[in-house]
Amino acid sequence: MTKELYNISAADCLKLYPQILANSNRNMQAGKLLAKNGLYGPAISLQITALEEMIKCLIVLMDGNGFQLRKTKGVHRFFKEHGIRHYTAFILLIVYLFGEDLTAKLELLIKAPQQLQYWLELSKDEKRIEQWAEKYFGNKMAQLKSELPFFIDMDRQRTSGFYCDHELDFHSPEMISKEKYEYANLRITKVIALAKGFISASESQSPVMKKHKTDLLRYFKDNNIYDRLSQVFANRTGELFGNIDIWLEYFKSSLMDSSTRAGNN
Repeated sequence: MTKELYNISAADCLKLYPQILANSNRNMQAGKLLAKNGLYGPAISLQITALEEMIKCLIVLMDGNGFQLRKTKGVHRFFKEHGIRHYTAFILLIVYLFGEDLTAKLELLIKAPQQLQYWLELSKDEKRIEQWAEKYFGNKMAQLKSELPFFIDMDRQRTSGFYCDHELDFHSPEMISKEKYEYANLRITKVIALAKGFISASESQSPVMKKHKTDLLRYFKDNNIYDRLSQVFANRTGELFGNIDIWLEYFKSSLMDSSTRAGNN
């Protein structure tokens, strides 16, 4: 059997993931250098490639640490298709954005400890907590929905940064603006930062992190996570993006309506 990334041994995964990580880093840096020289189209393309390599690196590293993601039906797509990596990048952005909010709250408490009293009082009022949650999550769903088109369109952006084409109008990579590059770079940078955090945690040899990894391995096995993932990856990428768009719209509308009704009472 021909050895490919989706069927190499766990030992080979641990040997090879640093090279995949290094390739991601090279593409990210090359993209930044191109952007500094005004070549924004190819810069976006290379940074999308860096993002895709980072996601492949995560899967290889996890399996090197005892997980069995590559044995899960459908996961081979991560090594063959661009779209499934873009979908995963959006899921990682969701995690990043919620973590970003939590970090901001913690930093506020450190700088202004008196805020802690406000949150303690708020936690005692179930109605106020519910109103706060509805408003926060309603706004967050709206934010996430606004981020989705960038990831749905990522494959087109990946190719349009390299090639001239003509659909309704003529396109050349040099037409891609600095603003579009900065928009893409910000989002790609966030996802890659989160992925690197996962990688650092996986590489840690501290007893606490080793226990976390052991617990997570058991959780995946005991809760049929691999079977659940195979059901998700049975869907085409367009269907995955369509489903998450429907979910975001549903939660956004439901939470916004609840928040509005609470405000009127």
